[in-house]
Amino acid sequence: MAMVFRYCLSAFGLLAASDLQAAGGERASELYAAMQNRVFQIRVIDIGSGDKTSIGSGFSIDDKGFLATNHHVVARYIQKPEKYRLEYVDFEGESGAIKLVDTDVVNDLAILECDCKGGPFFVLGEELALQGERIYSMGNPHDLGMTIIEGNFNGYIRTSRYQKILFSGSLNGGMSGGPALDGLGQVIGVNVSKGGEQLSFLVPVEKLKALYKRAKSRTANIDFMEVMRKDLQEDQRLFYEDLIQKPWRVENFVKMKLPDDIHASIKCWGDTDDDPDLRYQYVYQNCETQDSIYIHEDHTTGELVYQYDWLASDELNKIQFFNLLESYFYHMDLDTAYEKEDVTNYACNARFVEIDGMRWRASTCLREYKKLRGLYDLQFVIASLDGDKEAFILSLAAAGIEKKNVEALLKKLMSHIKWIN
Repeated sequence: MAMVFRYCLSAFGLLAASDLQAAGGERASELYAAMQNRVFQIRVIDIGSGDKTSIGSGFSIDDKGFLATNHHVVARYIQKPEKYRLEYVDFEGESGAIKLVDTDVVNDLAILECDCKGGPFFVLGEELALQGERIYSMGNPHDLGMTIIEGNFNGYIRTSRYQKILFSGSLNGGMSGGPALDGLGQVIGVNVSKGGEQLSFLVPVEKLKALYKRAKSRTANIDFMEVMRKDLQEDQRLFYEDLIQKPWRVENFVKMKLPDDIHASIKCWGDTDDDPDLRYQYVYQNCETQDSIYIHEDHTTGELVYQYDWLASDELNKIQFFNLLESYFYHMDLDTAYEKEDVTNYACNARFVEIDGMRWRASTCLREYKKLRGLYDLQFVIASLDGDKEAFILSLAAAGIEKKNVEALLKKLMSHIKWIN
């Protein structure tokens, strides 16, 4: 009897799932038919050749010709407006010129304006979907034509520095900037990136509403690099003020007491190298934020990474151990910027400091963003000097930070380094 009951439950579950899938598929077809005329392909056109150099998606948000997309879709144009222009292509293949009205580099959003006034538009939703609810993403993947993709709403990513929605659907290249819809066809988010198979991310509609409100108050001749600079400065100010002002938990790391779990957006991993051929013990912990901000294809910012390294040996003599320590004393490179037109060269300052009664060697390097003045990339490394059998190295790198926050961060960091006797 129990086996029959379980079989009935299983059959019921399969039927229910099948019914839900069929219902979801029908709704996707209905939404596609009703909404495809509100979704556009956004193209960045090289003026010299007349050909598209990058594509994304966008969608109408009012009857005045305003479209929404991602910042990264139009980033090339922002960097070099003299080289590129923007255009849209509608669902019937008709194209037209568009202009950039505003951009939010932190949340990866942009507002455009086209000559398509008076047309149908999406309603920006007032409520998020429920956990597990079916939602629908529209866009133009790989320049293959407009598509709609089903998936599930899985709430906000709790550990993200920048608020994002987790979507269990498969976004593809070219769908960036398209709308994510609830079952009523209202916008709940904007397609932004893919994290893996059936794992994608959306920018919440509230971020789009805020940018849309700001865009409507914009006047002509906006300096978009200055808009980005101010937004990035405010973002790093809020992040580092929170990071520096709140108490840090301290935990043991081998023979050290060190900051641990300093921010919800930072994840840590660690391991011990147990290679029997090594003549020394090596233990490390690496911690880093999971998000970055896309400025353009060769420049990201917003990252924070730090690493603890512990070295110990009973086999190496003093000179050998010092050489080992020297090999671990280097600056972490975030690889966030590659072009000399974006950043200055690093300027470094080496010094000896005393922490908790012990001697340490420290080095700090900064480079400034040329187009976003007042923001810097930081590289910092500090190593203990008093032991000839044991040593500790701390390395840290931060992208897009102001000088005053560099000083405050390093001061707090060094005040939390304790050697356990």
